[in-house]
Amino acid sequence: MNFREMFYDVILNEMAFKKRVMEDKIRNLENQINEHLIKFLRYKDNINEDKHINDIMTWLYTIDGYDWQKPKRKFSKELYFKLLFKEPITDASNIDYILGKEKRTLKKYSILPRKRDVQETLRLMENSHLKIAELLYENRVYDFEYELKRLKG
Repeated sequence: MNFREMFYDVILNEMAFKKRVMEDKIRNLENQINEHLIKFLRYKDNINEDKHINDIMTWLYTIDGYDWQKPKRKFSKELYFKLLFKEPITDASNIDYILGKEKRTLKKYSILPRKRDVQETLRLMENSHLKIAELLYENRVYDFEYELKRLKG
């Protein structure tokens, strides 16, 4: 193997490593984002709604700040959607995702009145993640705050 081949191998491996690290960083925020989306979309909790919006936006700004390879280089919309919705939840018919969270980490929320049933919550989460993925890709994640305020209902 000559120097050029070794150099390309090193560069390609480093790029793949950086991509994998970035994907893992996003995966690490997925749980908090999804739990707060569930709290926000499913339960009547007027006291904490703005806090949930602020928390979600903080994590999205963190993800938006991740660049890999070159400054301002973003993942595809499809990859953002996969990492934040498709991998952990699979699809909008997976009610076990929310029911499992309600039995464990969201147990104290289950006593609050509900705004929506599980199916509608999952559908809104999927639509929200489609919008998040688009806005992250376009460097316009700040627009998602408007979407959340619109969904307060």
